[in-house]
Amino acid sequence: MRARRPVWTIAIATIVAIGSARIEATQLPEPLASAVMLLGWSREDVPIIDVVRAKPSGGSPTAEAWVDFDGDGRAIPVIHVRSDTENYRAAAAMDYPALVRLAGILIHERWHIAHGRDEVGAYSAQLAIMEYLHAPAVDLMDVRRSLQHVMKATRSGKRAQ
Repeated sequence: MRARRPVWTIAIATIVAIGSARIEATQLPEPLASAVMLLGWSREDVPIIDVVRAKPSGGSPTAEAWVDFDGDGRAIPVIHVRSDTENYRAAAAMDYPALVRLAGILIHERWHIAHGRDEVGAYSAQLAIMEYLHAPAVDLMDVRRSLQHVMKATRSGKRAQ
């Protein structure tokens, strides 16, 4: 007897099939193509995304994605996304909550490209899209906790990490 797929898996497969021409045009690998579809980004909205297999040098060992900054403090418009994380692997298996987390991560990093190092804005954008996409409560709580941490650090004059 074959196991039934959850409804959200079928919905994601349908969304991907409908938008496959646009995804091919941007040449994004799964699960990034599906996360971009969830975000509703047009081809022009999608920044360059570099898929890497390791944590950033000198950065947080738990970072799932990041952008680099040049000597003037401007973001280099490339999002580096780690493919060696549990979330990336789950999203590649079309796990809807993982795809929503990945979409939130992409929004967060795109915020940095547009607005610099502002973590409060980046986490606020991440939280908003994850709420819109109906992320599980535990995932929303994690982002809210991170947002509160950076807000507290901002108020105390420290740079949040």
